[in-house]
Amino acid sequence: MWVGFIYVAILCIVFKITKAVTYNTERIVAQTFWCYEKKREMVHHLMIGLDPGTLNVSKFKQWGELHNKSCEFLPGVRVSSLDDIKDRLTPYGYYIMHSWRETSSHFDSVGPAGCFLAHRNAWKVCCERNEMVWVLEEGVVSYETDLFTYLDDECGDFDLILGHTVPVMRMWKQRSIPTQATDPEKPLLAPIDKIYYGAKCYRVSPGFARQLLLLSDRFDVHVDTYIPTMAIYHGPVFKCARTTQKLVRAGSSYRNQHTVDHGLLILCLLVLVVIISALVICVIGNMYRRCRQTNLTT
Repeated sequence: MWVGFIYVAILCIVFKITKAVTYNTERIVAQTFWCYEKKREMVHHLMIGLDPGTLNVSKFKQWGELHNKSCEFLPGVRVSSLDDIKDRLTPYGYYIMHSWRETSSHFDSVGPAGCFLAHRNAWKVCCERNEMVWVLEEGVVSYETDLFTYLDDECGDFDLILGHTVPVMRMWKQRSIPTQATDPEKPLLAPIDKIYYGAKCYRVSPGFARQLLLLSDRFDVHVDTYIPTMAIYHGPVFKCARTTQKLVRAGSSYRNQHTVDHGLLILCLLVLVVIISALVICVIGNMYRRCRQTNLTT
């Protein structure tokens, strides 16, 4: 009798333990799968800046809270002197910093080099989290929320989307290198076939971020030159595009800093000098003819 009772008690205990283990296992599996799904669908938004207390950073965080977006501030990299950045520049990049830069793609001060390092930190975050990341700069002042949502929902398979490109004079000298065809079903997107300046806003995948990091341990060009050229270089492998509408409005969107080649600038100045000289010659010639006519009549 006691043996039967003990046997039944053991069976009850085993049943309870089995049920508890099964429940906990299912709960852990469910939570793990849910976290995986959430992690896969999550799109982070990082704003690079030197001061987290600025008005634009506050607007960025408010925008994230209002539209239920994951927004974080990523400290920038302040570079004070060339010695601080020497070990991150290529030999040519170090040389060009002592001379007049040859193109607008190259550095002429140490500040943009610090900007490049800050973007590298954003790419590292993207790789560490293994998630899509929108990278924005502190100059952004407003956002086209509907366009962000559309790109995240309908264009999640793209590895790079440039959301704020600035047309500049240097584009006149560039040759288009088409690498991917435009999808007529996505009129908001266009191929990256040349250098489109502007790193104020772009989305990058972990795979493409790893490629950006791989070849930028040392650098000699602006980050908004490096990203499009990498998109062209990896065009057959990674899906890259730019938006035909700006996703954000930035305070420095239409400034001409770092956008005009010195050679082109000199050419424009020479043309201006020639035009002014021609006008002066015409005025002097006209005055001379009038003086001669006056002398002849007298």
